[in-house]
Amino acid sequence: MKEDIISKLADILSQKILSETETLYSLVQMRKLLERLATKRESEKKFPTLLFYCNWAVHAKLERNSAKKVLQYLGANWRSEESKNFIGFGSFREELRTFLKDFNLPTYVVSNGDCWFEFRHNLIQILIDTPLENPFVRENNQIVKFSLKKGYTDYLLSYRAEFVNGEKEEWNILLADFGPKRETILHEERVHFFKRFADKIRYRQLVAQRKNETGSDSSENVGNN
Repeated sequence: MKEDIISKLADILSQKILSETETLYSLVQMRKLLERLATKRESEKKFPTLLFYCNWAVHAKLERNSAKKVLQYLGANWRSEESKNFIGFGSFREELRTFLKDFNLPTYVVSNGDCWFEFRHNLIQILIDTPLENPFVRENNQIVKFSLKKGYTDYLLSYRAEFVNGEKEEWNILLADFGPKRETILHEERVHFFKRFADKIRYRQLVAQRKNETGSDSSENVGNN
């Protein structure tokens, strides 16, 4: 059974760029493999972040002990670099890298910038609007609900937290770790943006020039009359 799971993961991860469906499938297989380690405690100790995200990906809403621990951690370290690294999938990437190497699986999704960007993008789409909840906390600095939100570009991760005292906060993380393919796409988007911006400026200048010319013509006509 364990060998079958490893074989399935090897097949799908060798594709390098995965679809959203393939990303979810790979996370499900990773979860199965983690559950087949010597003990559950072993997987929780060595791959806590990877196991957590695998569990999060397969639930419509997560209220398990793992979610409560994560919310307590985020509440206690809110806005810290450590929490941003967790939310931005930095620690997830490192544990996934170790996991793949341990089982001699292809590492494209973590070692190649473009493959990682697409894999993380797919994971974000899977987790969006799938909240983490802990409705039983009482301390004001604790989070009762946390969810990822769609950023206005693929390079921005938005997230929202609701605290015990009723306060709500939304923050963004820039996702700037990508490869040459995404760099090219981003460059083209910048060129397109600045071209549109320059076109708008030229259009406004032309409109203003025509208004001035029309005003001058009117003034000359009045003078002649």
